Amino acid sequence: MNKPISPFPQTIAERAVEFYLDAQNDNIDTGALHHWLMENDQHQAAWDHITSTNKKIGLLSTTAAQKALLTPPGIKRRQALKSLAILLFGSAGIGYAYRNGSMTDALADIRTGIGERDTILLSNGTLLNINTDSSLNIEETNSSINLHLLKGEIMLTTSFKNVIQSHKKMISVKTEHGTLSPLGTVFSVHTHRAKTDVSVFEGNVAATSSNTALFSSFNYKQGSFLGNISSGNSASLMATSNGVVLSNVRQNQPSDNAWVDGVFVAANTSLEKLLTTIKRHRRGHLSWDKEISTLSISGTFPLDDTDKILATLERHLPVRVQRISRYWVRILPEDN
Repeated sequence: MNKPISPFPQTIAERAVEFYLDAQNDNIDTGALHHWLMENDQHQAAWDHITSTNKKIGLLSTTAAQKALLTPPGIKRRQALKSLAILLFGSAGIGYAYRNGSMTDALADIRTGIGERDTILLSNGTLLNINTDSSLNIEETNSSINLHLLKGEIMLTTSFKNVIQSHKKMISVKTEHGTLSPLGTVFSVHTHRAKTDVSVFEGNVAATSSNTALFSSFNYKQGSFLGNISSGNSASLMATSNGVVLSNVRQNQPSDNAWVDGVFVAANTSLEKLLTTIKRHRRGHLSWDKEISTLSISGTFPLDDTDKILATLERHLPVRVQRISRYWVRILPEDN
């Protein structure tokens, strides 16, 4: 993959990013900036470029960009500045990267790669589990913690009792399709292109179709209230031509929260559902013949060893694993 083409040396691009971040944080040394701009025509050109580009895409107003500024001098700070400089000064594909979300994901506050999971304890005592290939931003105020799930899947374990007793911050989860406000609950959120899936394992979750969900005096106040999702149930915030609706209400399945323990639990589950899950946890290309999609399977499968899962499928189902390379695998009918 070719690197973005930039007319500016990396050191100049990084210095321009650092000055611009300082300026946004009201921490700019105007004398140093003026001296730097006068040193070289490329310095002025880089400054003009960064101010113009940031007006268009707002990259340097993100939380991740501000964290780069607050990181103490050292290797991590240089790496952060280098990444921002590449994104801002790379002329090839910057607009596309911003529009399709890859730039937003790259600069998210929290990210996991393919096959990675993470666990974080938030300041109000909420346990946040993050599934493979996911990204989110965290906005914290004096009274709340707001999570913006950009991609993938998370699970939260909150305690309403502890929040009341200790006056800790309330929490909400926002996706492209709406906002979810929990009440003493364990629940997961998985965002897709056209919908957001929610599974509640304890307590209740209120769903709205906008980001105006508030919690005040222990009563929900919503903008566009969609409904409550109760313990033991799952539902989807679905984008339709008439707006976002709450649909596909159903009972939870064993596999809905098993990923937290690194496994997939199948109980007469379609092979297509298992393979779709494996695909999220496996690098490279994985595809399968439609003919085998409806085969059913039961068992517990380790998500950290997808090769082992494929070998198990080949032993117990009428399928054949075709390996063109380690990163290019196709599942076919046994007699194909």
